[in-house]
Amino acid sequence: PLRSERCVVKVAATEEEKKIRRWRKIALEAGRQSGRSVLPEVAASLESVGAFCRRQEGCDLKLIFWEEETTQRLQDVRPAAEPRSIACLIGPEGGFTRAEVETARERGFQSLSLGPRILKAETAPVAMLALLQHLWGDM
Repeated sequence: PLRSERCVVKVAATEEEKKIRRWRKIALEAGRQSGRSVLPEVAASLESVGAFCRRQEGCDLKLIFWEEETTQRLQDVRPAAEPRSIACLIGPEGGFTRAEVETARERGFQSLSLGPRILKAETAPVAMLALLQHLWGDM
């Protein structure tokens, strides 16, 4: 889970552990329901965009979806080989700041658009995952 500058929902430090347990339970149940062999991982604590990006050094493909990106879309991404691992960032309700996007770019993330519509924070990940699976299959 990310703590970004424009996050509308603020998680108090006293509630963080409880929220993460809940998110892990949801991820586990959703993974089981969909028959995934590899279950989604939820990190142990909230972290900044920079901290998340630093942890992704070994990923084959690093993407940040940003509503201000106007030229690059997912179908424009042409990795040298089919990616075995993908790190993705999807913005909060208020979107990423330009500084957060620049931090991600400095760490090798490509900024992309999900199209001309602004998606809700809870539906954007679903759209992104569907597109990734369409392009590269189950990961």
